Amino acid sequence: MKDYSPHVNAVQAVDPFWLDFWCSEKSEQERILSWIRNGGRKLSSFLEETKILTDFFGEGHV
Repeated sequence: MKDYSPHVNAVQAVDPFWLDFWCSEKSEQERILSWIRNGGRKLSSFLEETKILTDFFGEGHV
């Protein structure tokens, strides 16, 4: 997985519809929003930890 540095300004990129679509549970949504509010870590670590995009798009597409 690529290393995305510097951090992406994800606050402006979050669309509530997709957040609802990706996250079936409110706890998952809170986890993402908390990560964004706290400035995040490297995007690759975030995606690896949550696996949201991998689960959504399938292996090999992220």
